[in-house]
Amino acid sequence: MKKQLIVWLAAIALITTSCVEDDYAEDSRTPIQFTVSMAGNMATTRSAVNGTWNGGEAVAVQMTSGDSRIVKKYKINNSEGPVKLVPFDDSVQPFYWPHSGSTAVTVSAWYPYAETKQAVATTNTDIKDQSTEENYEAANLMEAADVTRAYNATLPTTPETPLELTFSHRMAKLIIRPFHDKDTEGHDTSQLIAAEVAKTTTKAINLCSDEITVYRKDRQFEVLVAPQTIPAATKFIKLSYRNDNTKSSTFEFSETTSKTLEAGKTYIFNVKLNTAADSTFVVTLNTAKTPTYDGTQKNYPGINSVKCNGKTLTVNVDYVIDEANSTLSVTNAGTYDVTIKGTGQYRGTNTRTVQWTINKAHETGSISYAPTPINKTVGAEPFTNTLSNNINHGNVRYTSSNEYVATVDSNGLVTIHNAGSCTITATVEDANYTFDSNTASYNLTVSSN
Repeated sequence: MKKQLIVWLAAIALITTSCVEDDYAEDSRTPIQFTVSMAGNMATTRSAVNGTWNGGEAVAVQMTSGDSRIVKKYKINNSEGPVKLVPFDDSVQPFYWPHSGSTAVTVSAWYPYAETKQAVATTNTDIKDQSTEENYEAANLMEAADVTRAYNATLPTTPETPLELTFSHRMAKLIIRPFHDKDTEGHDTSQLIAAEVAKTTTKAINLCSDEITVYRKDRQFEVLVAPQTIPAATKFIKLSYRNDNTKSSTFEFSETTSKTLEAGKTYIFNVKLNTAADSTFVVTLNTAKTPTYDGTQKNYPGINSVKCNGKTLTVNVDYVIDEANSTLSVTNAGTYDVTIKGTGQYRGTNTRTVQWTINKAHETGSISYAPTPINKTVGAEPFTNTLSNNINHGNVRYTSSNEYVATVDSNGLVTIHNAGSCTITATVEDANYTFDSNTASYNLTVSSN
């Protein structure tokens, strides 16, 4: 009798253990599927070097549910169809949908993979050397914001729509393009041996703690930096040029106005190869005469002064305006270059390019959609949603936040592809105007037949 009692107790214990494991373990029925998209002006791009997902990049995926937080190592799979995230290797178990009694799950992600997401403000000491492709890629910090979804009680009989993780770039990208003037010594850009981005006086987030050695791509340089504002007249780009086997010269670059670097955006700097010792022209434009676009031709506002080592120079004696490399008269809004070249005793040693601006005109008006979301089923005919538009200028550009679900053409015609949800957005764009409100959107939900 005692032996039978022990057997029964052991069986009860085994059943109890199995129930506990079943209640709290990962649900083996349905792994969570992830698709990947990009947000911002660099949509569809990820790689700092070649502009695409290469496939196989390690990405951290974090899931939280209640007080639980788990980070797992996933990788990019772009072999076919939409870009996906899959477990990094066989040692990594995928995330599973929890039981119906569990709370909703919240998923986020970041690149490159680390147990804890790096803070942009403290990464600069870690990205000082971006001279190799590997280091350059590692500086390309990205993140996907939280996505929350509740458990689908009909699993596994009803397919679950993949969770879409939308990544955004956390760094700003600088492209440095050196060039030279034919009147100078004829510097050969193939002899450029190094490029650096120097620290600025900005206290919030400096470009770097010391200097960043940048990545060379063909005959230009690229670097990823934290978002920030570079003060005017700050020499933040430095190029080294080899004159011969033993000597080298240094070329420095600054902007005449402050420059704000925003996350996810690319900034191109054309750097004139003047040595630091010779870059002494200080040019001041008449900014009080900055024009605004009105459809008529505008002339550059003129020069207040050109100085060299504190001395005020005389036009056509000490310097001239290089009309062949300057934009002096134009109609459209934008920023244009005026190049000042030394003559006489300053010939061949001083060249300075400054910029003048035609401001965009402003138009009142806005665009809007009806606030009601639209629901469709797979197989429905293409459709358009009426856009109210009282803006007189510009063209309307349409985009879909999830082209796996639906695409939209240049006329706003939406074509449905798969079940899921997305946002259709219309944006009025014009190079010469700003608007009160130039964006409108509506939500589209597509269900299975």
